[in-house]
Amino acid sequence: WQGFLIAFILGLVLKLLKQISSTIRYYLALSSLFMIIGLSVFNFVAHYERTENPETIINNESIKTTKDNSLSITSNNTNQSYKESIKLFFSNIDHYFPVLINIWLFGILVFLIKLSIGLLFIQRLKVNTSPFIDNLWIKRFKSIEKVLSLDKKINYLESTLVKIPMVLGYFKPVILIPAGMLAGLPVNQVEAIIAHELAHIKRHDYLINILQSIIETIFFF
Repeated sequence: WQGFLIAFILGLVLKLLKQISSTIRYYLALSSLFMIIGLSVFNFVAHYERTENPETIINNESIKTTKDNSLSITSNNTNQSYKESIKLFFSNIDHYFPVLINIWLFGILVFLIKLSIGLLFIQRLKVNTSPFIDNLWIKRFKSIEKVLSLDKKINYLESTLVKIPMVLGYFKPVILIPAGMLAGLPVNQVEAIIAHELAHIKRHDYLINILQSIIETIFFF
């Protein structure tokens, strides 16, 4: 529910403040994403109970059940039966955890398969590319790198498998360019598109996207 609340507030803020810069919108969304992780860690630490003896668990559960039953019986004799029955349900929700966790693990498995297929496709894109880009274009792209103060070694490859330019990799980034784009667009448009992709590299978006995919796999629900 906390993740849902964060997403709802973020969506509301982004809708009401449409005029704010894309940079601020980006960092608001990124902060919200990591806030969900932070709250999960906080919740775990806050509610984790260390038990030393398995018998203690059984005794505690018996006492808890007895108390809950007593509460239930008492509530039936009062006007708060509905309220107490809800409390009883949530106090016994632990009994459903094995089923819930199995469903959660199955969901993680499905999303892990999806993520793995995506990474395999990325690897395929890297293999099925052509490095033969005219040196004139490479010089233009390198000049844009200098303007953006990028010190990474960036490779530029053409591919028939992509329809739009994209960045692959983090430590050794590659910019894939659709085959024919360099010949079919004016120079200034090509430079603007490449500058956009280089901005993704400068902002570490590829790494952020991988982290987001992992977070979405764990919190798919």
